[in-house]
Amino acid sequence: DTLLWSQNTRSGVPVNLYEAASRWLFTSLFVHQSYNTVRQLDSLATPRTLNTGVIGFDVQFDRNKRNFSDSDPSQFTLFFYDTAHTQDSTSLQSLSGRLFWTNDAYPSSRWRNPFVVTVGVKPEVAWSVVDADSRRLASVTPFAQGRLQMGLSTLSLQGETTAGSYRSGDHRAALAWGMPLGCRLRVGLDAVAQRQSPTIFYYHFSGNHARWNYDDGHYAKQGYTSLGVNIDFARDTSSSTPCLSLAARTSQVDNLVLHTGSPLDPFVQHADKALLLQISLKANLSWRWLHVDLFQLVQSTDRDDLLHVPLFASKNSLYADFPLFHGAMRVQAGLDARYFTSFAADEWNAYYGIFLPQDNTKIGGYLWADLFLNAQIKRATFYVKLSHFNAPLVSTPRYFTLPHYPGEDLGLYYGIVWQFYN
Repeated sequence: DTLLWSQNTRSGVPVNLYEAASRWLFTSLFVHQSYNTVRQLDSLATPRTLNTGVIGFDVQFDRNKRNFSDSDPSQFTLFFYDTAHTQDSTSLQSLSGRLFWTNDAYPSSRWRNPFVVTVGVKPEVAWSVVDADSRRLASVTPFAQGRLQMGLSTLSLQGETTAGSYRSGDHRAALAWGMPLGCRLRVGLDAVAQRQSPTIFYYHFSGNHARWNYDDGHYAKQGYTSLGVNIDFARDTSSSTPCLSLAARTSQVDNLVLHTGSPLDPFVQHADKALLLQISLKANLSWRWLHVDLFQLVQSTDRDDLLHVPLFASKNSLYADFPLFHGAMRVQAGLDARYFTSFAADEWNAYYGIFLPQDNTKIGGYLWADLFLNAQIKRATFYVKLSHFNAPLVSTPRYFTLPHYPGEDLGLYYGIVWQFYN
């Protein structure tokens, strides 16, 4: 892992090689239990929308910690911080649950409920310890969601709001609607509106140069609204997967909280609104053994100082899919190609463990291409990939996945995936 200060000569300062280390510790435990109060054995009973339904609960425990340390801070002479004694850089522990009831009590193979309702509550307790300072936060979130089948169209609604000492006042509402137009065409509409607390302030950061801990009282909630429309076209009437999808979405955010990288004033909140417009085209085309998968995205924002996105992004695959040896082997062979226009992407900060906005270094404007071959025999799949095969054709390497982080050169990967089960 190397930070490159000269992207033309690919020379830089080594990071996380020998003396430095980022240690991530994740612990998660999830339990789900539900009980269907409706008898399923009585085949003569008429299914009803109004029924005693299903009751259930979920319990989940999460513990996430990230530690970044470096016993040789001389590597960081170009930085404004010294990481010799950074400890427990970010951490959060939480115990959350979900208690719910729904009238969706019948398997879809027997009967599809035209009006499904789910209601419940989600309690959560979060805590963390910074040195001797410990704080526990609690919240409870009532929620409700429903799905209404109206002839051929389907309408889904959901909403929730939070109360307590943890993310109090957060709320979210969403809807989705879809309806077929003819045998192959389907149109859909979705919308989201929410106000959420900046999540980073429910972590703690403890280093020898900067610290924050639950300091969220003077920050307004971040707003997000989105409206999208999509049109799907199926290859034939028997196919449920669309072969062509056209989608458009407009999104607006406000009160964005961005990390400045400064230890004296590490966060700044922008009250201004930022608008993002996206138009995408997805196609899955095939003719006999030849397949073409395309994804094209065009997007634009009126505040490129707050939202850093490429103007155009593309991901495409051209491959052949055919059987061999009288159907005993299935083979896929083809080409993957990816491209996005040049833009000033957010940069990764190893000390804070987050992405920081920057305007000095651009990435993109480069085509990535891979050749691949997959062969499947029963439950075993063999694969070979020649990754970034066009890298030797570039005289000046300028392919980066992040600012100062170069992408890989030409590489050959091979392996086998074998699933053992009866």
